[in-house]
Amino acid sequence: MSIPNHPLKTDNQRLAVLYLVVLSVYGGLFELCGIVGSRLARVLGCFGLVRFFSLAISHFNKLVYRES
Repeated sequence: MSIPNHPLKTDNQRLAVLYLVVLSVYGGLFELCGIVGSRLARVLGCFGLVRFFSLAISHFNKLVYRES
C-alpha cells in the first residue's frame, strides 16, 4: 500500500516513531511514580527511618574501623 504524501512512508520509520512515543510515555510514568513515591514516603515518615538507618550504619562503620 502506497501513501504518497505521508511523511512516514516505510514501516521502519513508523516503528521508530512508535518506539520514541513508547519510551516517552514510560519515561513519564517512571518519573511520575518517583514523584508520587517520594511524596508518599515523606507523608508516611519513611525519610526519618532512612535517615536513622544511614546514621546507624555510619556509626557502625566508625566502630568497626576504629577497632582495626
